[in-house]
Amino acid sequence: MLIESSQNSNFKLWKSLRKKKYRKENNLFIVEGKKLFREATFSDILINSVILKEDFNPDFVEEVFKGKIYILKEQLFNELSEMEHAEGILCICEKKTFSISTGSKVIILDGIKDPGNAGTIIRSAEAFGFKDCIFMNDCVDPYNSKVIRGSMGSIFRINIIEEEIIGKLKKEGYSFLILDMRGKAVSEFKGLKKTAVIIGSEAHGVSADMRNIADGVISIPMEGKVESLNAGIAASITMYELNK
Repeated sequence: MLIESSQNSNFKLWKSLRKKKYRKENNLFIVEGKKLFREATFSDILINSVILKEDFNPDFVEEVFKGKIYILKEQLFNELSEMEHAEGILCICEKKTFSISTGSKVIILDGIKDPGNAGTIIRSAEAFGFKDCIFMNDCVDPYNSKVIRGSMGSIFRINIIEEEIIGKLKKEGYSFLILDMRGKAVSEFKGLKKTAVIIGSEAHGVSADMRNIADGVISIPMEGKVESLNAGIAASITMYELNK
């Protein structure tokens, strides 16, 4: 189906999804680019529809997707795209809803604002066996386009939780560990049956309410004059060490 007008109701919906408010209201988000489209089709994420720029070869899509395909004039497509060099393909995906942890290891993002850090944490969580990423205390939206690109497709394969489930995790016996410069080496916390690692923002660190429930404090030994690591790197190292 060819769409040529910005007044088209579908186009208006898609354009609204660039804002967090409307992603939440519609339970939808945009995925852009060939690689992420492929990653989405190989996961259990539900693709609502695919949007192609008018000069994009549809064969690439039709091999793996049998749903609705829309064609946009270049000007309209560029209004939706957030890539500097758009590849000509977008897809609209439905969010999955999770409220209970499914794994023995959980990463909690506590007020993380930077989408690059959030994307890195999601990607590393999948790599190191953390099945759940919990976003809380006014974090960046996990369905922000930069977070999705930074996750390199991992966002489709792990559980993204935006609800308050700290009390549930406590009841299920998770040990809460916060990352801080004044903690113990991560090696001292291996062997815990259920672990929830809390990473705070670089600007403010872990919030007071999370510190109050912590069972332990982790730090990463460093050499030289480096004072700290960014949140994405620190979380990745910690998850790797706890997964050994």
